[in-house]
This record gives sequence, structure tokens and C-alpha cells, in this order.
Amino acid sequence: MENNKIIRFNQHFNKQDDRYLDIPLNSDVKKFVDPVKIAGINEPLFDSKKASFKVQEYFKKGFSLYAEGNKNLAISLLSEPKEINATHLGLSKGASKGNGPSEEILDGVFQKITSEEFLRNSFMARPTLIPLFVPNFGADRFSDLTVNIISKELAEFTENICKELGIPVYVTGLCKYYDVSDGKWKQLVANLPMGPDKKPILLVPAGLVTDNYKFSIEKFVYTVIFAHLKDEHLNRRSPLVTYKEKNGVLTPVKPTNRVLKEHEIRTKYKDRGMLKAFALDKSLEHPHLLEQYISFIEDEKYQ
Repeated sequence: MENNKIIRFNQHFNKQDDRYLDIPLNSDVKKFVDPVKIAGINEPLFDSKKASFKVQEYFKKGFSLYAEGNKNLAISLLSEPKEINATHLGLSKGASKGNGPSEEILDGVFQKITSEEFLRNSFMARPTLIPLFVPNFGADRFSDLTVNIISKELAEFTENICKELGIPVYVTGLCKYYDVSDGKWKQLVANLPMGPDKKPILLVPAGLVTDNYKFSIEKFVYTVIFAHLKDEHLNRRSPLVTYKEKNGVLTPVKPTNRVLKEHEIRTKYKDRGMLKAFALDKSLEHPHLLEQYISFIEDEKYQ
């Protein structure tokens, strides 16, 4: 049907430009804004330096508030951002995102993070670690959070693009942006183009998006944490170790991922997000495991 035909930004405004992601205006594209890429963006119409600084200061502020015991202010800062439909990024609006992380979940996770200096420094330097550990907070929500933080810079980028291309813009209240000068969320009023549905459009520099974040809780648990635990169980000949006979000799065999998941996770973590809770606890117990995973991810060979 004609109504189901995808209409993209360039098509709607009869333009050809690759400086921004050519988003569909009547659906969403499964891509996410990656804060790690902000500093490296070379786009004159986008203030990458200011945007990158704001992201760093936002998380620094959140962790500092927790470390100082100002939990209510920290939770307010971290839970304020909302989904911004104007980017047309992320999961389709028909897909459920659930209710997101509750204040109790955020409090529990960030208390643990701020209790260990290595973890706190790692998270501040690499904000993309956050969805790795916070239940009900995946790539889509983290992308929404990043867009909220730098929405003012994205709005200015959008307005500059439209001014250069001769696309009409209209004054609209979009969302809240993070004001780094006082560490508070403020209402954003911007000049933005409108789609065929008369709703505002927020463009994103093409180099700022990713299909997925490099950090994966499953890879961290199964390739790093479980590898460490398998060696531990083998060295102390725990009851999880089995034996295989060959030529009359019994050889110890490390426990499988399935056995470890049942023994280490399912029996100890009953709530949703148990994989993330387990990974966070093991990172506190063995900080070198997270450091090992970060080094692996950031290795150029892995890119």
C-alpha cells in the first residue's frame, strides 16, 4: 500500500546530501547514536567538541553525585531523559521498550560502580559500558540518553543544514537538553524542519551512528568471566569439574558454559537482568576481567 512506502528525508525535501543520516520520516531505522564517535566527527556544522565535552561532564556529574551521597539528585539527573522520536533512530515505535530501569535499579547499580575507583574511572571514560550492566537499559535507551544530552548541538546542526539547503524550519519545543554550565536539564526550543506528519525532525551527522555498540554483556560473560571461572574450578578441582577417561587415565574437564550459568547465575540471581548483575559483581570482585575485556574491545584488530 502507498501509505506503507518509506519516505526519506532527502526524498521528501528533494535534496542529495550525505553529511547527515538520511532517515525515514514515517518509520525508524535500527541505528544508534554512539557517544564514543562524537569527538572524532569532522563536520564543520556540528560542534563535536562541545557535544563530546557535555557527554563526559554529564556522566562525571552523575558519578560525582553518587560518590558524594547525593543519590536523589543523581537519580533525577540520570532518569530525566526521554525518548526523542524526531531522530527516527532505534527500535521501531511498535516494539516495546518496557518501563526502563527503575530508580531502585539505578541506585543499586551506581552504588556498586562508585564503590570501586577502577570501575568509576572506567565508566566515566567509556559511557557505553553503562548499558552493559544496567537492567532494562539497552542500546536503544542509551542512544536516547545520548541524543538528549547533545540535543541542542544536534538541533543547531539540523538548523545549519536546513539553512544551507534552503529547507524551511519552524520554532518548536522538542525535549530537554543537558546544560553543562549548571549541570541541569533545560527545555530545548529550536528551529527544526517538519516531516509530512507535521512533526519536528532532528538530523544526526552520518558518522555519529552505529548498527550496534561494541560492548556486549553476553560476550563479556561467556568469553571473559566464564573463561576465568573455568580455570578457577579446574585448579581447585571443584565439584563442577568432570573427568574423562582415556587410556586408563582420568583427565579433568572444565565445566561448560551451561553448567556455569546454572551454578553461578541462575541459582544466585533470581530477578530479570541476572546476567548484568552477575557481570557487575564479578567486575567488582575481579576488576582485571573488565579491564581485559575493554582492552580486547578497543584493540584495533577487533575493529
